[in-house]
Amino acid sequence: MDSPTLYAPKSEIGLYFQPGEPFEVIKAIVSAMGHEVNDDFDTFLNQRGGGGLLPDMAIMDEHHAASIEPGEKRWSFIQERATFLPILVALNDPRDFGSYLRRGFHDCLRLPFEESEVESRILTFLSLKNRTKELIGELEGERHLLATALRVVDDAVIITDAKGRIVFVNNSFLNITGRKAEELLNLPLKEIIVPPAPDHDYGSLLAQEVHEFVINGHIQRGHIRLLKKDDSYIELNASITPLSNQHFNGPYHVIVLRDLSEERLIEARSLQAQKLEALGILASGIAHDFNNILTPIMGYAELLLTHGPDEKVQKEGLEHILTSATRAKELVGELLSFSRHSDEGKRHFNPVPVVKEVVKLLRAAVPENIEIVHNISPDCPNIFLSPVELHQVVMNLVTNAYQAIGDQRPGRIEVSLEPVEIDPVSARTHPGLKPGSHVRLSVSDNGPGIPHSILGKIFDPYFTTKEEGKGTGLGLSVVHNIVRGAQGVVTVYSENGKGATFRCYFPASTVSEDQPYEYSEEGPLDLSGLRVIVVDDDELNLAITCEMLSHLGCSAEAFTDPEKALSRVKKRPKDFDLLFTDQIMPKMSGVDLAKAIKGIAPSIKAVLCSGYPVALRNEALKEARVMCVLSKPFTLTELKKALTSLTDDASAD
Repeated sequence: MDSPTLYAPKSEIGLYFQPGEPFEVIKAIVSAMGHEVNDDFDTFLNQRGGGGLLPDMAIMDEHHAASIEPGEKRWSFIQERATFLPILVALNDPRDFGSYLRRGFHDCLRLPFEESEVESRILTFLSLKNRTKELIGELEGERHLLATALRVVDDAVIITDAKGRIVFVNNSFLNITGRKAEELLNLPLKEIIVPPAPDHDYGSLLAQEVHEFVINGHIQRGHIRLLKKDDSYIELNASITPLSNQHFNGPYHVIVLRDLSEERLIEARSLQAQKLEALGILASGIAHDFNNILTPIMGYAELLLTHGPDEKVQKEGLEHILTSATRAKELVGELLSFSRHSDEGKRHFNPVPVVKEVVKLLRAAVPENIEIVHNISPDCPNIFLSPVELHQVVMNLVTNAYQAIGDQRPGRIEVSLEPVEIDPVSARTHPGLKPGSHVRLSVSDNGPGIPHSILGKIFDPYFTTKEEGKGTGLGLSVVHNIVRGAQGVVTVYSENGKGATFRCYFPASTVSEDQPYEYSEEGPLDLSGLRVIVVDDDELNLAITCEMLSHLGCSAEAFTDPEKALSRVKKRPKDFDLLFTDQIMPKMSGVDLAKAIKGIAPSIKAVLCSGYPVALRNEALKEARVMCVLSKPFTLTELKKALTSLTDDASAD
């Protein structure tokens, strides 16, 4: 390969020599090469800011070189210039150049001069200087390009210094926080981080934690919530990376932030779509269960109407009707907890009852050729999760299992729940799993197994091997997202022809299970002669409630319109001791009615009944002075227990 041709454009060269032959010789050489000569040494030394007064290169004799002392301020500006300034010294003995090299000189010329040597040195160093300018220009262009890209990239980017103060923010960060750059620069990052939301406890980073990661130089990922200009907050996924380099004082930290709101919305929609799919799968099983429930109710009711006054037959028939009705109530409760659009928030609860409930519900949906068994340990600790999400996990895994088995072979599905202790060795073999106490949910089947070629894709959204119209492919993706959101891990083991086993590990919680709503005051309530105003927009429900209250020794006045009931209390508030009201009614809810009556007659207590009590907020119930909540439908025994547990408010009396 040919050597590149050296190119030296017309330049200004400083020649700093004592008068005499060496100066005249080198001056003639420089002029013959087409360059200009500068011999103003004082200007060269006293130049402070660089600029246009400095030559493109300098050559001087030892007399002038000796006047430049190492460390002299006048000399430092030359050494620190961003552009290359070659400086040569003319020496009788080139072996002396070592001392000049240490002082910042770049090369030497041997005295006496050889014309070719002078030309070669000038050509070489001016070419190097020219190339240096080109490289600096390229680097400056690249730096400008990177800075511009960093400012306009979609992800929000912050750079902090070693003390955690913000030194750079890009446009995306300014847009999502509604702030201006001047408000943020030099501000400690931790001052705009707010505590994590209670329902997103795991994986969230606190302000002090982020500050410590920045100070200590650790790479960390997690969720943070930042305070916006309007005092609201935004939840972001954060990646914190240390940045250090010999060319700047560090360390600095690059923090890349991504808005989670759209991701959360997509996950919520996917979850709801999958729940609807699962409900479709359960429809036939639920219909089967309801038919089994309705058959004895209708049969025994008809027999009682036609059989005559046989007390034994009547008693047995009524007991069967009541048993079937109780089964219907439980089934409705299971459907409500599964199908509602807004999930319960995460809380600390014991998973055993939830898993048992799902298995019971699934028995009717699983084809008759498949046996479903469970092994649920009663010793499982609490976990931190939404019960509805756990319901989803079990439902999806069992549904996936029986669809894998199909209807052409005898099948078996086993659901197990047990406490396990994860040691450090096991944690290392399962990325994301931490040592400590866990609850392990396992679902195994004896289906054909999962081919190894797709084993790595089964948790991807919308990935499915089912025929079109027989599934969305969201089930296992939902399981993965729910378990991951609980800081747990889901694993799968499968062999061809030997089925598959899914295991979900949930971290154990030491927090006690949340308690149901309970209003506590002093002194038992006497049911004998209790005056009750009963409000329910359904006339049959209203009639049976009044009959039950009368049976318990209470006097009841009934209303189907809550506004008329309120007017009745306003006229003579001392006529009543207790309000018994339905929650969902036209014109006014039960809680609103109780609150209004409390403002008129504080001595009147309230009992609320609802078909969906989990949706009621405890704060609203206490504000309305609701003493207890009955779940519809309720039995006479449950009504009596609720009323006898009521207590008087001594302060109100």
